[in-house]
Amino acid sequence: MGLLRRVRVTAFNGQVELSDPKATDYPQWQTGNEPAVALPQSIAVATQSDSDGDVAVEVWTNQVEVEGVELRPVYEGEFLLSDDHAVVGNTVGHEFHSISLSPGRHHVKVFTSGSDGAPKAVYFLIEG
Repeated sequence: MGLLRRVRVTAFNGQVELSDPKATDYPQWQTGNEPAVALPQSIAVATQSDSDGDVAVEVWTNQVEVEGVELRPVYEGEFLLSDDHAVVGNTVGHEFHSISLSPGRHHVKVFTSGSDGAPKAVYFLIEG
């Protein structure tokens, strides 16, 4: 299928997420230095600060197809979806963008890009 969604998100508190809209818990940062934290129904990814501008967020299936961008893997694991759509965005800013996905377990890989260490883009790869 390829690209499912491409959006720009205001990354309040320097984070964006992929989550089940029905999730009741949010992953907690232990040290603040993790590139990503996760619970079964929510994956949060550290990004540049909201004061540095919006963050590009893309959701892909099969493979991430971007040219001229060095991707850094930051997370790989399971994502549990209770309904027929997930959201990407930022809980603090109440900004959510819907993505059609089948309910159930999905294997997810997360990549980031950005030249100065604070990611300016996040790529979620949904596998299965």
